[in-house]
Amino acid sequence: MAVAKISKCGVSDLKKALSNSQNLQVIDVREPGEWKTKHIEGSKLIPLSKLDSSYSDIDKSLPAYIVCEAGMRAQKAAEKLAKAGFGNLIVVQGGMKEWQAAGYPVQTEGRNVWPIDRQMRFFAGFMVLTGVLLAWLVNPAFIWISGFIGCGLMISAAFDWCPVTKCLCAMPWNK
Repeated sequence: MAVAKISKCGVSDLKKALSNSQNLQVIDVREPGEWKTKHIEGSKLIPLSKLDSSYSDIDKSLPAYIVCEAGMRAQKAAEKLAKAGFGNLIVVQGGMKEWQAAGYPVQTEGRNVWPIDRQMRFFAGFMVLTGVLLAWLVNPAFIWISGFIGCGLMISAAFDWCPVTKCLCAMPWNK
């Protein structure tokens, strides 16, 4: 089975398509907390973490513009959908960051939740700093905490999978 071609577009292209009232769907693959913070009006929330069980929520007959915070999760979602037989997939490059920077309208439904990547960077930085401070103030052996986090970040990058991010997605503030 051939894998469908995935297109890319900028936020201005999506805005134009939405303005022209074309038959299309905007699939937002961020987590619920991120989506509530800001989203494109009319977008459908299908988190990347739940995409495999949500194929029936996506109309195969319509173009699917896939958006996330900056574009990485949207690309992953498009690749999964293409392998599952979906066609007419368009990744919105720059995601919500670019959409908001362009001054396009967003809807909000709740408190401000940091994007998952920002939560991950904060957690990793906190853990590295904790290891350094404990090694300096308590016992040099605590430096292993910083080494463990550094090693975990490298493994996460090499395999493009992060267990900490999976845990963060499950946290109550991201629901």
